Amino acid sequence: MSAGQAVHFSVDAPPGRHVELCGDLPDWKYPVVMAEVSPGHYRTTLQLGPGVYRYKFRVDQRDWVLDPRAPAVDEAEGNHNGVITVGGPAQPVCLTPDREHLWHAADGTLVVHFELDPETPVPRFTWGNQALHIQQLQQRHGRVQGVACGVGGGAGALAWDGVSMAVTGPVPAVDAAPSWLHGSVFYGIFLDRWHRGVTSPPLAQASPRGTLSDREVFYGGDLHGVREGLPYLQQLGVTALVLTPLHPSSTPHRYDSTNLAVLVAPELGGETALRALVKDAHGRGMRVVLDAAVTHVSLEHAAFQDVLLHQQRSDFAPWFHIHRFPVVPGDASTYAHYYNNPQLPWLNLAAGPAREHVLDVVEGWMALGVDGLRLDAMLDAPADFWTALRMRARRANPDVLLLGEIVGDRPLRLGEGHGVDTATDFTHRSLLLDWLARRHLDARTFWESLAFHRHRKGPVPPSFHLQFLDNHDTRRFLSDVGNHDVHRLALLWLLTCPQPAWLTYGAELGAFGGGEVTELDGAWSERIPMPPLNHGSSSTHALVRALCALRREQPALLHAPMTCLTADGARLLVHRPHPLSPLLVAFNPTATPWDLTAILPPGRRLLLCVNSPSSEDTTTLLPWSGAVWQGPVGWRPS
Repeated sequence: MSAGQAVHFSVDAPPGRHVELCGDLPDWKYPVVMAEVSPGHYRTTLQLGPGVYRYKFRVDQRDWVLDPRAPAVDEAEGNHNGVITVGGPAQPVCLTPDREHLWHAADGTLVVHFELDPETPVPRFTWGNQALHIQQLQQRHGRVQGVACGVGGGAGALAWDGVSMAVTGPVPAVDAAPSWLHGSVFYGIFLDRWHRGVTSPPLAQASPRGTLSDREVFYGGDLHGVREGLPYLQQLGVTALVLTPLHPSSTPHRYDSTNLAVLVAPELGGETALRALVKDAHGRGMRVVLDAAVTHVSLEHAAFQDVLLHQQRSDFAPWFHIHRFPVVPGDASTYAHYYNNPQLPWLNLAAGPAREHVLDVVEGWMALGVDGLRLDAMLDAPADFWTALRMRARRANPDVLLLGEIVGDRPLRLGEGHGVDTATDFTHRSLLLDWLARRHLDARTFWESLAFHRHRKGPVPPSFHLQFLDNHDTRRFLSDVGNHDVHRLALLWLLTCPQPAWLTYGAELGAFGGGEVTELDGAWSERIPMPPLNHGSSSTHALVRALCALRREQPALLHAPMTCLTADGARLLVHRPHPLSPLLVAFNPTATPWDLTAILPPGRRLLLCVNSPSSEDTTTLLPWSGAVWQGPVGWRPS
């Protein structure tokens, strides 16, 4: 995207207030403070490149105000956001706002996702002299969503009905993700909460495993313990491990490194233990992904301590975003820090010594043989830093995976031009909770809402969306639903979707929160120690094993599209077409039986049942149960 044009935003509010501009500018997480240019009148100017941007004003970090002068309003999701288009017309024609407006695939295909008001005629799209054809139209959330396709490349202009939106640089093209990403089952391990190796020396500060989890408690898990757990994880069906950070730290979570140059803390087993883990995992057909928490460090980091000691004279002052001297630890007005936490100063990852130091660390990880990096807090660093990180990592290992933790609404801003292979899909998790746990959505609305958001995020392969029920930054799904049957139905959904799936350690054992939850520390009660691995089987454990086996054995689960065959209240029946092995996946998250006699084909074969005491194939799905059937060869619904 180019530097673009100056766009002026203004709003009237009571005098002396804190007024912010929020939106896709670039992300809702980071508002822009507006200046009060005269009593009660606030204004700011941004340089925006070609694209479509949603926005809204916020007063005193509490009251949301829609711009009465907005060129257009997006009401699709009930939020009523202003919309401004740069380099093209305002609505009713609107290119989807969650992404760059074009997608240029490696095979030369050019794809545009667009939206229309329902009463607007479908426009004629062109790229240069090439007409694009309309591949798909569908109405969702009061908007008509469409896909236009053609062939194009390089710089040019996208136009519709004679109105042009400039594309000032090459259309973003993405190099291929590693082939092993497709169909992967990731297993996220909060390392301290895992088991300690049987030959590892005791960790002095470790608490008994029955101690209630909080941010200060250590349990002592290490890399030797993970290596000893590989047979268990292989039998479960896990294909890739994701480990929380390994750097030295004074906290159990280690997202506050005291020394990035030490790749593996000695108390975790050091580099020798990591090499052994990677070797054994590879021998079992499993991958190892490390957490790259490199946007911020601990106050105890030697570089920051040097700044505190020598202030302006410190050689490490350029490593950080210093607002003013003297820098005072804990005083957020003197240096930039991680969101709401002055204990974590941000590194300055623009061109400079901190950036080069982190890229050297990345090369060190590659030398240890790891298969991927989870890029923590991606919104907290310049986009071109992630481009440089990808280039450095791919140069050392062409098959390395870059997994982005992207919490905001526009993941492709860091995917298209900067090469993230897969990104955390928080929207999917929220919708799944609203359907199965909170019961805010019926099955049809859940399905349509998920399709609406996927369209807005663009024409990417399913593997770009990393789906999860929970991770180490959220409450566990089971804690939210409070019902093991519903949790198992959510696992049925997660592991029968074509997207890569993430399991949080212990999910297969029905693990959930261990104490009182507060808004601030809610995730800590969920970061319980891993239960013993020799637990014996349970309904949830057996289900995860069976579902992972189906992902390996049934090509329809990973290669066929998902079609909503029936949505009846909260109940959902999904069809996965395949010429040799079509599948049906059913969900009945209600207290009443569901008769599917009129829908299920004769000659089907029951592959899996969930929460049902019997494996006998019937046409009635019991309350709070699910099932997977294989249809006859060539079967398609009439």
